[in-house]
Amino acid sequence: MAHKIKTRIARLLAAMTEGLWEKNHIMALALLSSVAGESIFLLGPPGTAKSMVARRLKAAWKNAISFEYLMSRFSTPDEVFGPVSIARLKNDDVYERRTDGYLPEATVVFLDEIWKAGPAIQNALLTVINEKIFQNGRDTLRVPLQALIAASNELPAEDEGLEAIWDRFVVRVVSNCITDEETFYRMICEPAVAEPMIDSKLQIDEPTLCKWREEYGRVEIPQRVLSVITSVRKGLKAAGEKEGMNPEDFYVSDRRWRKVAGLMRVSAFLNGRDAVDLSDMLLLNHSLWNRAECIPEVLTVVTDALFADITAESAIIEEDLDRRIEQASPGKEQETMKADAFKVYNYFYLKVVGYPSGVCYLYRSDYEMLSAKADTPGVLFRDDNQGAYIVSRNDSSGPFASLPAVRNGKMVKLRAVAGGLSIDGEKYPIELRNGGAAIMDAVEMSLGVRMETLRKRLEERMNEIEGSGNLFVSDDDVRLLRAAKKIMAKKLRSLELRVKSMG
Repeated sequence: MAHKIKTRIARLLAAMTEGLWEKNHIMALALLSSVAGESIFLLGPPGTAKSMVARRLKAAWKNAISFEYLMSRFSTPDEVFGPVSIARLKNDDVYERRTDGYLPEATVVFLDEIWKAGPAIQNALLTVINEKIFQNGRDTLRVPLQALIAASNELPAEDEGLEAIWDRFVVRVVSNCITDEETFYRMICEPAVAEPMIDSKLQIDEPTLCKWREEYGRVEIPQRVLSVITSVRKGLKAAGEKEGMNPEDFYVSDRRWRKVAGLMRVSAFLNGRDAVDLSDMLLLNHSLWNRAECIPEVLTVVTDALFADITAESAIIEEDLDRRIEQASPGKEQETMKADAFKVYNYFYLKVVGYPSGVCYLYRSDYEMLSAKADTPGVLFRDDNQGAYIVSRNDSSGPFASLPAVRNGKMVKLRAVAGGLSIDGEKYPIELRNGGAAIMDAVEMSLGVRMETLRKRLEERMNEIEGSGNLFVSDDDVRLLRAAKKIMAKKLRSLELRVKSMG
């Protein structure tokens, strides 16, 4: 069932975007917001297909009725909500509008240059958007509105009372001119595509939408997603506190956060999932900005939040590394344990705990001869008789130096550390007599292993988001994330080189 929903939405979007150049993502977000019962605002200059998006969206709904209107400073409520019925006023003394063919009867509404609307229109729109009702005289009408798309080439002016209606547009998208030259050539050379004919089996009707709303209301928001949301909220607060920034430009109301969470739930559902995942978080790129100048900062906050756990762990590793450098500075002595403190295996060996290739032993006599201040040449080889790896000092005069396994072993650098052994800079505890391992501080654990874990997590995170095939994530969203991942990988590589330099 879940797979069928995603396939259906993918086919619907493919039909709706035929011949729509570089606007596929806007079309996808318009469909998502309409299924979620939310409104979308398009910011862009004239001639960037904003009205076409609205007309295409109408085709997604079965038996849809559309209403379009270009606002001006002189627009009146009559032109949007319908004229007053003279007959009703004259005969019944009732003030009532004739709404047939106007916004209260429409399924899909497109309002261009919305910020030019006067207060009377704005107040009525607030009720329509919030509660899906229209007060027509003494009667309260339930409007069939499924999608409201508003557009303008500017954002609402400050101190004109437009904040309330601006906050109701949960999805906010910039609609620009075509940027790719090849796509532009196709647009001007190919014949215009007629309005798409959508298969009725793909169109959404009222019973289907009601069923979907019951189901996407049960979509889970897991803890890992909530943690990323917390990182975003902290990031927005920090962005607003930067010099030259206005905190109000990064303010997101609780109501808006709730609606954004609902949008992510719908995205997960239409992608065939029963839980929100990290790919849905990229929708925040199009929901949290209040001014065009703040969009780059918001994009950075969202992408950084998706890697926040990796950033935090790398900071801990860096702190541990700095502490290790401090402890290794001149005048600081590293305390090592006597070999007698460790458990002895087969008369000669100490057991290295946590060696990644398998069971590993160290000659007991060798440990007592290792320095804590400088590396000692060693050899690591496989001993099939012991069923383990053996590490020892590389002593050509030793009794085992002539063994083939030793001659063919791997040359390593050994050093005694507190409670354990360093092999090529990687730190491992040695098993104690009581059967436990020496308790080593985080700095004494293998920094290299921790770095490797972080690198893998970074790759897995990126693969998870890209591999989700989210229908509502654009190529631009993914490119932005790849750039952030590249920066993070570079930082991890730099930290890894510092770790290796301590070997």
